[in-house]
Amino acid sequence: MLGLRTFFVAPEEDPWSATYDVHLGREHYRLRVLDGRLTELTRTAPDSPPDATLTCTDHMTMNALAGQVETLDALMERGDVAISGDADAVRRLINAVQKSQPTPAA
Repeated sequence: MLGLRTFFVAPEEDPWSATYDVHLGREHYRLRVLDGRLTELTRTAPDSPPDATLTCTDHMTMNALAGQVETLDALMERGDVAISGDADAVRRLINAVQKSQPTPAA
């Protein structure tokens, strides 16, 4: 989850604001994006309902999603990821994570 802060790139066009609850196994996080900037990433109890909830079976699933190794649709189809609330906001969050992929060795 800390990688989200590192790899989050604010979109130049069409910034958005949303509050997210992210569940990774038994761990719960609150994220807040304000005008396209990640302004909050905490493990505190939510103080209000989120715009969207993203539930991943574990950290490996979240890493695959954030690293764009697997698509959100494929992970949802397998049952490794679930979304409730604003699905477009979840897609924007995932697209804002610009984790670079390793280059294959020559």
